[in-house]
Amino acid sequence: MKKQPNTSKIKILLSYHKPTELLKNGIFQPIHVGRAVAEKNIKTDEKKKNYKWMLDNLIGDSTGDNISAKNPNYCELTAQYWVWKNFSKLGNPDYIGFMHYRRHLNFNIDKKYDENKWGTIDNNYLDGFYIEKYGLREENVRNVVSKYDIITVNPWNVKNAGSKNNYDHYATSDPKIHIKDYDLTLGILRKKYPEYEADIKKYNEASEGYYTNIFIMKKDIFNQYCQWLFDILFEIEKQVDISNYDFQEARIFGYLSEWLFGIYITHIKRTTKLKIKELQRTFVRYPEIKENDNKDINICFATDDKYAKYMGIAITSILRYKLPHDNINIYVLDGGISSKNKDKIAKL
Repeated sequence: MKKQPNTSKIKILLSYHKPTELLKNGIFQPIHVGRAVAEKNIKTDEKKKNYKWMLDNLIGDSTGDNISAKNPNYCELTAQYWVWKNFSKLGNPDYIGFMHYRRHLNFNIDKKYDENKWGTIDNNYLDGFYIEKYGLREENVRNVVSKYDIITVNPWNVKNAGSKNNYDHYATSDPKIHIKDYDLTLGILRKKYPEYEADIKKYNEASEGYYTNIFIMKKDIFNQYCQWLFDILFEIEKQVDISNYDFQEARIFGYLSEWLFGIYITHIKRTTKLKIKELQRTFVRYPEIKENDNKDINICFATDDKYAKYMGIAITSILRYKLPHDNINIYVLDGGISSKNKDKIAKL
């Protein structure tokens, strides 16, 4: 029997706040987070240039029902909120997911790579080799995602950072995040959703947690999660005073959401039979666009029909491993290539 093609509609949003290498195809959709903030801060030629690049290459989180202006406090959650409220603009996908411009999931599920103390796989650049190594081609991502209800990161052990458990990690990991804010959050969560009491206790006492707000969910689960998450966060926003917080401290709701996500996944695991897959996280050290990003790369081949097949292999390899921004121009000096082989080469 002929294998039926996988037709699951998947959109994975990647949060960007500045020009960097793009991971973009039919599944991966870069989104400019905090576009409403950027619009009001175009005060130099460099910022104008960067803003134009973001407009030309990314969708933004500032249209329709949005909280884009709250990006300094909500971080990448402004993209999550925008998708939740403007779902149809993405074509009503069956799955929706979120990654970052320099942090992705390893979809090459048959491979396990060495991780650093922060639970990520270090890489220098986002290029064709990176895309191939971590299975980021459309067909492979679709095949992996369609088998599960939720995909997220492998839990990371906070003891690697010197913390005792997830609660202690909020209290001690960074002087810019304050345990009183988390305690307030837990109180609101208990009041609004008392059925989470066991999950709060279990997650706070555990040493492994789900961090970085990276996940993919079936759309119904995503809608339920957003309803739960923003219901809690908007209530916190009413009750907490951040008027004296500095830039780093003001990212409060982004921080809190990472711990809330862990509690949510703990609850899902305890109360449902949903299929959940946990994947390794990758990290790109140098995501900046190379200086020659607007230059063409010209390549010339000379061949006859005998070597046309090998030229086709070379062209395939070049196109597969090129940088995302590379503009490749290929020229062929025809020494007697058959029409049949010309057609095959043209289709590359």
